[in-house]
Amino acid sequence: MVHKLLALLLFVGLMGCGSTGTSGKAEGPDSKKAAQHIPASSKFSKINVGMTQSQMVAILGKPNQTISHPSGKQFAPFYFGHDYVHTTNRYKGEGRIELDSDGNVDEIEYDPKETGK
Repeated sequence: MVHKLLALLLFVGLMGCGSTGTSGKAEGPDSKKAAQHIPASSKFSKINVGMTQSQMVAILGKPNQTISHPSGKQFAPFYFGHDYVHTTNRYKGEGRIELDSDGNVDEIEYDPKETGK
């Protein structure tokens, strides 16, 4: 009887820890563009989430500034993944593009007031 009760409590407890499979973050190639309404005249309108860094540079050219920073996952005690550093590329008058640890476009932030510094 006690074992059945413990099994039931364990089952109910684990069910509360489940994931729904959604991250709450829009995904897909045009998710950032649709949310920010990047004008077609902007070079950023040609950039898609998932593009490689070389594809991005071929379209936009060399960024005015590049900054690498930890993603926060590197401080998780049992995280053994590779997504531990992100790189932000700043383009004057266009905005910022965030690359993941693999060098792929992760976020597109259109900002025509970007100083590039």
